[in-house]
Amino acid sequence: MRRFEGLDCLRGLMLVLMMFNHLLFMNYSKWIGVTQVSYGLFGYVTAAEIFYFLSGLICALVFTKKVLAAPDEVRRKMRSRAAELMMWHIFTLALAVALVLVFPSTHVYLVGNPFMGKLLESPGMTFALGLALLAMPPFLNILPLYIVYLYVTPPILQRLAKRQYGAVLAVSLALWGLAQTRLWFEAFAGLQARWPALPFNAGYFDPMGWQLLFVGGLITGSLQSQGRLAPLAKGPTALVGSAVLCVLFWLHKQGLIAAAFPLFPSPPPEWMDVGALGLLRVLNFVCLAVAAGLVLAKFPRVFRVRPLIFLGQHSLQVFVYHVVFLYATIGLKGWIDGLAVWPRCLVFAAFAASLWAPAWAHELLRARTASDLEPLKAARKRF
Repeated sequence: MRRFEGLDCLRGLMLVLMMFNHLLFMNYSKWIGVTQVSYGLFGYVTAAEIFYFLSGLICALVFTKKVLAAPDEVRRKMRSRAAELMMWHIFTLALAVALVLVFPSTHVYLVGNPFMGKLLESPGMTFALGLALLAMPPFLNILPLYIVYLYVTPPILQRLAKRQYGAVLAVSLALWGLAQTRLWFEAFAGLQARWPALPFNAGYFDPMGWQLLFVGGLITGSLQSQGRLAPLAKGPTALVGSAVLCVLFWLHKQGLIAAAFPLFPSPPPEWMDVGALGLLRVLNFVCLAVAAGLVLAKFPRVFRVRPLIFLGQHSLQVFVYHVVFLYATIGLKGWIDGLAVWPRCLVFAAFAASLWAPAWAHELLRARTASDLEPLKAARKRF
């Protein structure tokens, strides 16, 4: 598959940021102030939003020109990728359940957590419902959405290849609008009320709301593949305007606008909701995507940071590692909180740097596999 180094660099950066924020959330409770700032690094946009968009974007860049010429091949590759993600989801879910059971010291940090409590009470049922995507503990609800989205990607790409952008966007916006009613979370609340002993868990993200990011990536990638985004990159207006808006969103997220202008009306809280992907988050993301895309087009060297590119090229394996690592280190929370500031910083840096370990391991495994297959490929060529 063709590599897009700038996009790999962005994925690598988002993996580092995700690990950074999740470590603070799980293990570094004394740094709650840092968490508040880092989680709003892009205003109301987090690493998760960027990942979903990039996934759709890369799918479209790779398959837009193939989807009409070889639709069966595209469907087969999407199903194969979805099956691969499902296997990784099962593996990660099983390890997370096992780690929580094997290390009882973690329990003190999970009791009372509404997303984790049922995992302790019903680990076996959590695993079973997790296979059906009906129980999604923290960090285990990202891959399931990808699986669902990949199955509907081929027909969407076919319509985009035929330039039916308006129809695709209209359907996506309608689903996003439905998500604002919180129907997804209400449905799970109904299941929990009907069967309170079962660990139903809707996760953090409403698939009807978050599909807007993935579909937005598909639309953007399709437009780029057809050369229809080139006029946007001309002139500094779009870049400067989007960058200024990104700064304003960041100031608003940090509460600085409200502090400076106390009479400035605050938007409804549902506009900032992460689960349904509220309106303010969508607008913030559009500004950030435009700014980042223009910087990538005008200054590509900014996104040529080799360590981040390397990380992004193994994003699936690194993401799975980070989930397992977080569950494995929950029991260290008390020890970490007892450390002085500088030792805690060193532990944090070591934890974050460990992200490159699975990337190197996967690279070596892939090279070894390719080497082992060379004799077979040579034999096939001779015949």
